[in-house]
Amino acid sequence: MMDENKNFAELEDIGFEIADASLWEDRLVDAMKRVYPRILAVNLTQDTYFVLKDNGDTSGRGKRKGRYSALHLQGLSTTHPDYQEAFAGKFSRENLLARYASGKNEEYLEARQMGPDKQYHWATTHAVRVENRHNDDVLQVIMIYPVDAQRELEDQVDRARAEANRYRGAIMRTFDHIYEIDMANDRVYEIGFSNGRVKREVCGNIECMHQFLILDRMHPSNLESYGGVYPWLELLNRDGERTERKKIYEDDWYLRQSSGQYRWERIQIIPGEDNPDELMVYSKDVHDLKLREEMQRELLFEALASAENANAAKRDFLSRMSHDMRTPMNAIVGLTTIAQAKLGDDEKVADALNKIRSSSQHLLHLINEVLDMSRIESGKIALEEEEFNISELLESVMASIRTQTKEKEQMLVVNTQDLSNGWMVGDRFHLEQVLLNLLSNAVKYTGKGGFVILSLCDTTDPKEDTSNLMICVEDSGVGMSEEFMQHLFDPFERECRPETMREQGTGLGLSIVKSIVDRMHGTIRVDSAVGMGTCFVVEVPVKLIGSAAKEYDAAPVEEQPCEEGICEGKYEKYRFLLVDDNELNREIGQEILQMFGAKVDLACDGQEAVDTLIQSPEGWYDAVFMDVQMPVKDGYAATRELRAVNRDDLREMPIFAMTANAFADDVQDALGAGMNAHIAKPLDLAKLNKVLDQFLH
Repeated sequence: MMDENKNFAELEDIGFEIADASLWEDRLVDAMKRVYPRILAVNLTQDTYFVLKDNGDTSGRGKRKGRYSALHLQGLSTTHPDYQEAFAGKFSRENLLARYASGKNEEYLEARQMGPDKQYHWATTHAVRVENRHNDDVLQVIMIYPVDAQRELEDQVDRARAEANRYRGAIMRTFDHIYEIDMANDRVYEIGFSNGRVKREVCGNIECMHQFLILDRMHPSNLESYGGVYPWLELLNRDGERTERKKIYEDDWYLRQSSGQYRWERIQIIPGEDNPDELMVYSKDVHDLKLREEMQRELLFEALASAENANAAKRDFLSRMSHDMRTPMNAIVGLTTIAQAKLGDDEKVADALNKIRSSSQHLLHLINEVLDMSRIESGKIALEEEEFNISELLESVMASIRTQTKEKEQMLVVNTQDLSNGWMVGDRFHLEQVLLNLLSNAVKYTGKGGFVILSLCDTTDPKEDTSNLMICVEDSGVGMSEEFMQHLFDPFERECRPETMREQGTGLGLSIVKSIVDRMHGTIRVDSAVGMGTCFVVEVPVKLIGSAAKEYDAAPVEEQPCEEGICEGKYEKYRFLLVDDNELNREIGQEILQMFGAKVDLACDGQEAVDTLIQSPEGWYDAVFMDVQMPVKDGYAATRELRAVNRDDLREMPIFAMTANAFADDVQDALGAGMNAHIAKPLDLAKLNKVLDQFLH
C-alpha cells in the first residue's frame, strides 16, 4: 500500500486543497484500494491526474501523474474499436465537465481494453465526481476493475438461456399441447411458452383430463379398440410394478376437434427419469401426415402390383419371344438343310430359299421391335425433321404391306383424297414406322378375305403453315375387348384369346407407336369391340411446304423388270469399294454388288479404305460402301478424312453407310459425317437398287 501522507502531498501538487483530513478517510481509501486494482484521482478543471493505485505495475501504464487529456487519448488507443466511440463520449474531459455541470455525478462503461499482454480483456471504468469544499475545481476519481471472468460467466448464462429458449421453442412448435402430470398429487398442468418463459398452469386432475382429452373426443371406432383402459390410470395402481411406469407410451387416436371434425392426434407419454410419478404428455396433430402415409402405402402397393404385373408380362413376353423367334429360326435352319439336300432339284431349292427369305424377314421384324422398345425405354429415341413427300412415304409402306395382304387375300384401300399438301417437314422415319406397325397389326388380326383401309388427311389452317396429319387405319378383324383396351399400349401386352394368340408377335408394336406419337406431341385413339374390327386414329403435327399430293392408287405399281430387285449387268460400267471388317459381310456384299454387274474391290477397315482411295487414280472408283463400326478407323472418321482431301472425285464421290446400326440417329450420324445415304443390314435389295438409281443415274 502507498504511503498515504505522500499521496496527500501529491494531491496538493495537482490542485487538491487538503484542509479537512476526513475527505480521505483511511477506511474508505483502504476499501477502494482492495476492490479496484487501478484508481486515479483527476482534476478536470486543471486537466491533471494522479495514479492512486495501479496494482504495483506502472511499466505498462505510463506516468503516475500528468495531463488527463493525454491519459484519455492513451486509454482510447487501447480500447477495442467496437467501444472507442462510447469511451470517447463518456470520458473525454469536455464531456465529463459538461455532464457534471448538468448535475450528473458519475459515468460507467464496460468495454474491452488491451492489457500488458497485448490481448483485449473485459473491464469496467467507473468515474465518480468528488465533492470539493475548498474551491471550484471539478474533481473525480476513476476506478477500473477487470471483469473477464464475470463477463464469461454472464455470456455462458446468456448462451445457456438462449439455447434453452430455442429448445423450449422447438418443443412447443413440435407439439400442439404439452401436459405435466403429478401422479403423487393427482394434478395435471398445462405447459406453455411465451416471451421466452415457460408457463405452467393447473388444468385439473387426471380423471377429468382423461375424460375431457380422450373419452369425450374419441371416435366410436377408436373407442371400441381402446376399451376405456387408459395407460395413465393403469399407472395409478400403486401395487403394480413401478418399472412399468418407465415405459414410453405412444399411439395415434382419431379425436374430435373443436370444429366437430375428427382428426388424427399422436399422444406420447414419457415418465420422468428420476421420478416415475411425474409424466410428460405430448399431443400433436398428425392427420395430414397419416393421410400422406396412407397415400404412400397405396402408391407403394400399386407400384408393387404394377411391378409384379410388369414382371409377369415380361416373363410371358420372353416365353412368347422364345417361341416366336425359334419358329422362323427353325424354318431357316430346316429349309437350309432341305436346300442343301436338294441341290440338283432347282424347283425345291428355289422354294426353300423363298421361304428362308420370308422367315428371315419375319425374324428381323421381331428383333427390330425389341431393339426399338429398348431404345424408347432408355430415352434414346431422337426425332429428326426433314422434308419428305407423303406419296413416296406411302409407296415405301405399301411395298411391305401388299405382300402381307396378298397372302391373306385381303382388300387394301388407301384414301388420300383429303390431303391438301404432298410435301411436309417432320420425322419421316418414325412416321413410316407408325404406319407400318398399325397396318401390320391390322393385316395380322384380320382374317382371310377381310379388308384394311388407310385414310390420310390434314387439318390445314389457310393462314398458317402448320397442320395436323391425321392417319386412320381401319380393319374388319377380330377386334379387342374393353378390358384389354385399358392396357393396349403397355409393353409386352397381348390379349389372351384363341383368335389372337395364334398370331406371332412381341406385344411391342402398339407400345412403340404410342411412344413415338407422344414424342411427336401427337395423339392416338382407338375404337374397337370383339368381333367388330378396330379403328386407330393418329394425329401428329407437321409443317406443310408443298403443293397438293397426287391421288394415291392402292393398286400395285408395275413390277420392276429386275427380279427380286437385282438388275444383272445394270452397273457393269461401275467400280465400287466395299469396306467391312467382317469377312462374311464382305463376301455377301461383294457377291450382291457383282450380281448388279459392278466391279468390287475390298478393304478391311477405314484406314485401308482411305489409303486405297487416295492412292487410286482420280475417278477410279464410282462409289464407296462403308461399314461404320470397324477397328483402326471407323467409317465416320474415314469419310470425314476423305471429304477433306483436295481431290474433286473424293469430295463428291457417293459414300453409302452399309451398317447394322439402323436407327434414326444412326442415319443422321452417317449424313452428318458426309455420307450420301444409309443402307441398313441385312441388305434390302429393293432399297439398295433405289439408292444406286438415285446417286448413280
